[in-house]
Amino acid sequence: MYVSEYKGDLRIYNSGITVSMIELAGGVNIGDNGETNVYHNQNASYIIQNEPDVIFLDGNYPETAEYFQDEVLNTRSIKVVKLEKDWNSTTPQVTDGLLNISESLYNPYASDEDRIDDDAIMIFVGVIAAFIAAGLALFLIRRH
Repeated sequence: MYVSEYKGDLRIYNSGITVSMIELAGGVNIGDNGETNVYHNQNASYIIQNEPDVIFLDGNYPETAEYFQDEVLNTRSIKVVKLEKDWNSTTPQVTDGLLNISESLYNPYASDEDRIDDDAIMIFVGVIAAFIAAGLALFLIRRH
């Protein structure tokens, strides 16, 4: 589940770069409410009731993952990972974000030897970025 905070509201995301990375890593975005909106506002009880294995917290969230667990969720039973700001964009750093998400979902103790070759990751992310760019271009062309 990908969550951000905006003016006191919790935003749960249905789509976006980070949601795509969660899905590419083999995760399931249980926060997706089936609507076409990019996000929907919810409260902490919605998050807790959905019982996510991991909450990926937006890098722009001003507090720490521990603060989110203690003060927003009021529980440490849900793993919260705060992502870096530059992982939520189409930059080369997105590869670090994808690796971090994968490790957070499956193997938090993976060694450097277990990691996929950096070149393979860059190619993979480049292909994904190209698909996103092509989809955006088609959307803009159809819009006019």
